[in-house]
Amino acid sequence: MRQFFTMENGRHAGLVIIGGIGGWLVALTDLSAGWMVGALMASAMMMFWKPHWFHTNQREIPTFWQNAGQLLLAIELGRQVNCSIWLTLFENSPIIIIVLIVSFGVSLCCGLALWRYSRTDLLTGLFASTPGGMSAMPGLAEEMGANPIVVSMVQLIRLSLVVSIVPLLAFTCVGHPSGYAGSVRTDTGSFWVTIVLAGAAWIAAIAGKRLKFPAPLLTGGMLGTALAQTTLSVWFGRDLHLWWTDALFCAAQVLIGTSIGTKVNRQQLKEVKSAALVGSVTSFIMLLVMVICAFIISKWTNIPLTTSLFAMAPGGIAEMAVTSITFHADATFVVAVQVLCVLAVIIMLPPVLRWLHRITFNSHA
Repeated sequence: MRQFFTMENGRHAGLVIIGGIGGWLVALTDLSAGWMVGALMASAMMMFWKPHWFHTNQREIPTFWQNAGQLLLAIELGRQVNCSIWLTLFENSPIIIIVLIVSFGVSLCCGLALWRYSRTDLLTGLFASTPGGMSAMPGLAEEMGANPIVVSMVQLIRLSLVVSIVPLLAFTCVGHPSGYAGSVRTDTGSFWVTIVLAGAAWIAAIAGKRLKFPAPLLTGGMLGTALAQTTLSVWFGRDLHLWWTDALFCAAQVLIGTSIGTKVNRQQLKEVKSAALVGSVTSFIMLLVMVICAFIISKWTNIPLTTSLFAMAPGGIAEMAVTSITFHADATFVVAVQVLCVLAVIIMLPPVLRWLHRITFNSHA
């Protein structure tokens, strides 16, 4: 126990606290994923400044902090998968498959363009252009060897475009929403369900590490949480919810953001500068294509245009879910599509990116 309370660990904890303060300040602006962005910026500034009272021989904080953040994030993503989500996915499988194909195709083209016209490497360009969520993609990109700073920046640009343009389009279609429609969930969650799901996430994360999953704590923990929650819901004949608070999700963002920020160097910042303009253009193109697809799907099916817009938008799960509820869209369908996109990206994307990176490297060798 005495080995834990050392001066070095105290400095690392202090860096996490400073990252939390930075995250809190940015979150006051209501920016999506503001906790992670603020923590990343604050920790990066600390590592460049290096005040004498905070000097440490170890540039990066231990992986424990990032692992804890990834496990919390895995539970946050996995807990959103329940029987209702699976039923919605089954009933709308053809449309959702089209969404995934179009999304992957557009993100691949945008990633290649980002790699071609900026200083980023291919792996970073593809991760930055993949709509997997601002909270999940930087940590996954770092695990795979990409530049998490560039990934974070491009993801933030695209998310900012989504949350500013898509609601405006929905407003032009249906007018101002007549009121806020709250979530259908009324319970506060069960403590024993929380214990079961947390245990399932931890066991699945360990299994994922032994099976050599990409980012095993994130992928394994998310799958374990989703499977455990679905199994419990089927067993008891109704959706069960764990006790959860937004503070845990904020903590996950702070831990991941701080861990990434401590690894920032001047070479990575040069890549950020060169990728900013190209990332903005590719993000706008991706959003434009997905909006056009949303209009086409709405015309071909009985899905309302607002629901189709929020489901197709390359944004985050939480942002699109809350906005869809505000506009009285089908939030279950929106969450189902967004969750499946994140699941597909986190599970299927790393092997595909490794394969593409290997082919490109061999062709240039």
